Amino acid sequence: MNVGMAGNCHLDLVEDTPLLHLSAPATTLLPYYAPDLHLLSHTPNGKMYLDGTLLASNITSVAVLGDLVLYIVNDVTPHLCLLPLTQLTSFASFTLPPSCVPTLPIASRALERGSLYIGCGRDGRVIVQLPRGNLETFYPRLLSCRMLEQCLFGSERPERWSTVVELMRRQRIRRSGSWERDVALDVLYDLDPTYFCSHAEEFVRSQKSVDRIHLLLSNLVE
Repeated sequence: MNVGMAGNCHLDLVEDTPLLHLSAPATTLLPYYAPDLHLLSHTPNGKMYLDGTLLASNITSVAVLGDLVLYIVNDVTPHLCLLPLTQLTSFASFTLPPSCVPTLPIASRALERGSLYIGCGRDGRVIVQLPRGNLETFYPRLLSCRMLEQCLFGSERPERWSTVVELMRRQRIRRSGSWERDVALDVLYDLDPTYFCSHAEEFVRSQKSVDRIHLLLSNLVE
């Protein structure tokens, strides 16, 4: 593999056979499949490219988290943003110009100017460093919802229901715009009504507290 750092650059798997093209030298290279091979790059002057095409400027951090790309826009109001990798080829259709913040409200979060991405825990907790040097951790809503779906639909273990409810409680996953103090368990139904109905008995048996069942029923009635 060969990565040049001056002028026009190429990512080569075989010498003299360019696979992916870079329009500018990059400090971060993130290849991924969705389903074809793509190359996401971030330059020293804050530009983010996909396969040599400019997506956004004034970007301070870029990272790939599973099937999502995380990037921080250092705009008038800086935002930490998340976008599915499959949407990057149609970036302008899923973001607001000129800030490049995603149109989906749960896909972005306001930050202090100058914040930098540090890392992400296995529980979906994102860590950023603020300009003063201190660290802040939080759970981005879109990342939490992705984890919820993977936990629920990625396994057939009966105990996954209690794991999902605990995840919703710990990360306070509610309906968008909800002011409820507790989680809204009908989100589990809304994700896939047919799937939930076919596994309703499994859900009930997995709950150690009858209060969770009462909460689900009250949410569904509302």
